Amino acid sequence: MELEQILEVNTNAAVLAAMVACFSEVHKNPHQDGRDFVIVPAGGGQWKVEYLERPPLPIRKSGIVDVYDVESLCKYADRHLDKDFSVIYARLNPAKFIAVLNDHGMGHKDATGWGDHHCVFDLKHSPEYAAWIARSGKPMDQAQFGEFIEANLPDFTQPPGAAMYELALNFRAKQEASYSGAIRTQSGDIELTYTQKTTDAVGAVAGKMTVPERFSIEIPVWAGLNQKKHAFAARLRYRLGGGTVAFTFELDRPHKVVERAFEDVLSVIREKVAAPVFFGLPQGA
Repeated sequence: MELEQILEVNTNAAVLAAMVACFSEVHKNPHQDGRDFVIVPAGGGQWKVEYLERPPLPIRKSGIVDVYDVESLCKYADRHLDKDFSVIYARLNPAKFIAVLNDHGMGHKDATGWGDHHCVFDLKHSPEYAAWIARSGKPMDQAQFGEFIEANLPDFTQPPGAAMYELALNFRAKQEASYSGAIRTQSGDIELTYTQKTTDAVGAVAGKMTVPERFSIEIPVWAGLNQKKHAFAARLRYRLGGGTVAFTFELDRPHKVVERAFEDVLSVIREKVAAPVFFGLPQGA
């Protein structure tokens, strides 16, 4: 009930109802460090504000803390750990860990906890992982594929970055070439046949370009400083049509690599925090 409504009350029943409403409603103080208050009768039809006493410290620990790396989760959980009541919840997709430090306990039937003291670690995918996943399975023309190679050179392991950079330069130099065929070599690579116009009397020159059928990269799966890199294998596909060539790469089973990266984080938590881990999330998380 609003204060203006209370002041307009003029019947005994309404006054009683207003008093009940006032006593049952605690008002939050809008000022920092201000005490909460209630509005109570002051006699003679008047009302007054009574500030509630606040203890110097909370009576128990509660609240939600967000952390941004596994080390911080482990340190915070270990700092507030209760061996009978603390548990850690884990979810893979999207990846998340929640340490509930006052969950329901064990040992006797009354070992119940408030479950409102959390430390939360949401794992975010790295920019490198996001870039590769966004392009996996998407066709790119010759120029787009060359630009993608150059933008992600540090990620290549086989063929190495230097060889892939040379390939990107070839794509740039032969953007006007007309592609007429392709064969698979004994090494498994793809050999593209092209014809490129020249400005001299020859008019055009034929050539061949070799493209790897498979390649490997190493990138971090999770965002953050000094993250462990994980290896991904990829298959490269091509399509000829109208003298042009389009490329599509597909990462091999990337979800399995993500699972291994998640297990790496989980193993750190199990090693450093003496609390059981459950796969799932607490209600409302």
